[in-house]
Amino acid sequence: MDSLVTNTLSNDINILKLSLNLFLIIIKRFRQHLKEQIALFINRVLLVILESENLGFDHKVVVLEVLFNLSLKCEYLVEFYINYDCSMSYNAVFYDLLNLITKIINGFYKKSKFTSLLKQNQEKTLRLKWFEFLTQFIHNLSDLVEKNLSSEISTTTVANENKDADNTNEEEFRESIASSQPTSGETVSNSLLTGLVDKSAFFGKP
Repeated sequence: MDSLVTNTLSNDINILKLSLNLFLIIIKRFRQHLKEQIALFINRVLLVILESENLGFDHKVVVLEVLFNLSLKCEYLVEFYINYDCSMSYNAVFYDLLNLITKIINGFYKKSKFTSLLKQNQEKTLRLKWFEFLTQFIHNLSDLVEKNLSSEISTTTVANENKDADNTNEEEFRESIASSQPTSGETVSNSLLTGLVDKSAFFGKP
């Protein structure tokens, strides 16, 4: 991972693209096993490139494209928050990333130290692109929450329907038992007396 970090910070834009594509593969397929390395890469590569006064527009756009790719399935970014920001063992990776993006949208690259690095139209493009990224992420996050909520409601409804069906079956069973069995000694006595009276009437009086 150290060599990947070093290569990614190269001035060669093609090496940067290859390294970031490899980073995407790591996140999508091996994130369960490389949790610490992913946090290291975000802090030492993505944030560094975005804040760099030496790596220009093309480098920053490539980082934007990578994160935009991740935002299309926002579970990845949500996992950043869960695994890093909610853990005492790591820095708040998701917060730091989102905080920097918000600064960029609000004119971070308008500072004098970036004037020789980014043209005015490039600074404006980055602001708009990051705003699109943030909007896309919020939209996808909303869809994810709604999907999970609908699934939970559906599961709860099915469980309640099954419970009601069980209760109905139990009540019907109890009623059938009650109707087929005498409820008291008095009922049994009355039945026996009725039978004796009927039998006496059938045989006639002595």
